[in-house]
Amino acid sequence: MLRTWFGWGLGPLAASAMLMFAVSAVWASPLNADKHIVERGFQAVLAICAGLFLTGFWLDGKWTHSERIATRIWLAAGGESFTPSRSQLAAQADIAFKSIASSTTALTVIGGAIAVAAVISVWAGLGVGQGAQLVLLGLAYQVFVLSRHPYYEEVLQAAARGELVAAEEDNNHHRK
Repeated sequence: MLRTWFGWGLGPLAASAMLMFAVSAVWASPLNADKHIVERGFQAVLAICAGLFLTGFWLDGKWTHSERIATRIWLAAGGESFTPSRSQLAAQADIAFKSIASSTTALTVIGGAIAVAAVISVWAGLGVGQGAQLVLLGLAYQVFVLSRHPYYEEVLQAAARGELVAAEEDNNHHRK
């Protein structure tokens, strides 16, 4: 996961930062630009990027929540008919791997979109300062992604050992 994070998370962010500075040198914003128009434009781009950031939080929480994954594993192992053994639960661990891989892919795409927004904003006439702020937002987002890795490893290891189980009331709810 760290290799993916470096290659597809930090790599595009660094490339976008360099491209943003190159674009700002070649495609300088006009000196007579109305400050209010530039400010509103930056607010719009920042709001879109912040929305992407929050979408990443939401998707990751939804797709990688351990109780949700555990319930899916329990159902796939036949939990509606009987109580699955640890080995039967472990045999369904690919559900956890697929959920976390999907979330990681979505987080990577969202992080790339934030990085690209920095380049586009400078190209569209916002200053390099505004682009740099978007790069910093992208960096904060990448720190969030990195912070999730220990949790992912914990969930994957528990699923592989057949120890990822939902709370009893969740399992009883699905039996009805």
